[in-house]
Amino acid sequence: MLAWSVRVAQASGQFVETMVSTEDLKIAEIAQACGAKVPFLCSAKNGDHYATTVHVLYAVLAQYSKVGRYFNLAFCLYPTAALVRPKDLSNGRAALEAGDFDAFMPVAEFDNVIWRSLRRNKDGRISMNFS
Repeated sequence: MLAWSVRVAQASGQFVETMVSTEDLKIAEIAQACGAKVPFLCSAKNGDHYATTVHVLYAVLAQYSKVGRYFNLAFCLYPTAALVRPKDLSNGRAALEAGDFDAFMPVAEFDNVIWRSLRRNKDGRISMNFS
């Protein structure tokens, strides 16, 4: 599944660099074999099941800034994004840049506890139903 996400990101033509954040050496090897960069391993804290996406993104961008790399936009594509297509990433980036948004993310119907559900407002913004 990781290979799919890396290949979709690369095929979209939207990214200067496709990198994978992981603390696991085997995952790092797989990512590199697919053409992604793994310039550093993340901390064990950011690799556990309690780390939030926001914390991981901040840590990745902080690591890049230590070597003088800065980005105007950062995307997080999960390795489980089996249905995402290159066009989805292109459209998402266009919407992000054209609108007054800080982030975009795919949302789909799912059978899970309602406590993790989202709602979309009339202006296209999403928020948690319960927070």
